[in-house]
Amino acid sequence: MATRKPLIDKDDEVRELTANDLKNFKASKAVLPPALKAKLGVRGLSDTHRLNARRLAENAFAR
Repeated sequence: MATRKPLIDKDDEVRELTANDLKNFKASKAVLPPALKAKLGVRGLSDTHRLNARRLAENAFAR
């Protein structure tokens, strides 16, 4: 597996995220503990929302 660049540098600054970074992100529903999901009101997204979010991410990095 390829090594990914850290998101935070030695000065604790977050680097610019790439389209590849976004592809590796997981939905909050999949990673948050149940108690925190309940407190935050996390709900699942429909397939339409997932597609739109993916398109927005792709378009943002297409420049």
